[in-house]
Amino acid sequence: MGRPRRSDDQRREQRVALVNSATRLLTQPAPTRLPTVRALAEAAGISAAGVYSHYGDLNELFLDVIEALHRDLDAAIAERRDAASTPATRVIAAAKAHVEWGIAHPGAYQLLFEDTDRDEALALGRRPGAAKIRDLAVELARAKGRRMPDVAGAVDLSAYLHGVVSLRIHKTSVRWPTSAGRQVERFVTGMLAVR
Repeated sequence: MGRPRRSDDQRREQRVALVNSATRLLTQPAPTRLPTVRALAEAAGISAAGVYSHYGDLNELFLDVIEALHRDLDAAIAERRDAASTPATRVIAAAKAHVEWGIAHPGAYQLLFEDTDRDEALALGRRPGAAKIRDLAVELARAKGRRMPDVAGAVDLSAYLHGVVSLRIHKTSVRWPTSAGRQVERFVTGMLAVR
């Protein structure tokens, strides 16, 4: 004798319960899981004890990784921005460099901008990448002919750039009607035209 068959109503209820449960579990923000000491040591070709001779804990190492990635992004932005000749083209160049770096380094970008902030970094007074908003605020002010840094504009532009990068690295099947660079240029040009 086989198992009793579930009614269609029971099957529907179970599917709804599964979808609801999976949604709750999948949509909870979670920080990136750090690799184990053993995995790090093996990849670096040192002993597990060797990891601890350099770092008190993995959070310190994580922060050094984040800071190194921010330096790499900052260098890419500075190179493009500093080659531009006017305040407006400096902002456009910096914005394009940010987006191009993010698209070229999706895993690093996600780690920098899509991972949750870590209390350990804040407790140590380390806020990697915080200077990006300040620097962008100064550049925007220059491009708009203002003296005071445009912090609100810098936050708005940063949110826009993040949206461009995030969509392009996660929605790879979309046929974008224009390049990311052109998209950014149009947005920044419009933003600078509104004074």
